[in-house]
Amino acid sequence: GFSFADDEDEVTCFFCGGSVYIWELHDDPWTEHARWHPKCNYIRQKKGDAFVQEVQSQHP
Repeated sequence: GFSFADDEDEVTCFFCGGSVYIWELHDDPWTEHARWHPKCNYIRQKKGDAFVQEVQSQHP
């Protein structure tokens, strides 16, 4: 659940309101959201706590 705000490359999560921007070519939306907004309950519901913990361990 991301919405595009027509502001260059910024998207916002409908659930937590967290934004992700400055995308690179091979960035994955789920990974980037878990990286920058690990407390979002939506990503935890959809991908699981283990996914979020793995992303956080790769991007301290």
